[in-house]
Amino acid sequence: MPQQQTSPRPADEGTGAYERLIGLLDAAGARYRVIDHAPEGRTEIVSGYRGHPVAHAAKCLVSPRPEADIRTDGAPPYLTPNRPSGPAREDPAR
Repeated sequence: MPQQQTSPRPADEGTGAYERLIGLLDAAGARYRVIDHAPEGRTEIVSGYRGHPVAHAAKCLVSPRPEADIRTDGAPPYLTPNRPSGPAREDPAR
């Protein structure tokens, strides 16, 4: 399925990681959308951009794994830890 995008690329994004990530998503045929907005770290605000309640939010960070060498150990070069955000973070039963 083709990706769903709301903008081609945030105007303040540089080249590099952003383009690599978009390229990987496109190559895999992943469905996604780009939400163009100013940098914001507060879950309550970003949930509004995405159009879902804060209780449904999750944080996902893409971090390089300096010890991973895909050429030799086959490990993915990036970690993408996901964790609940907002009220779910304080209540693990949610």
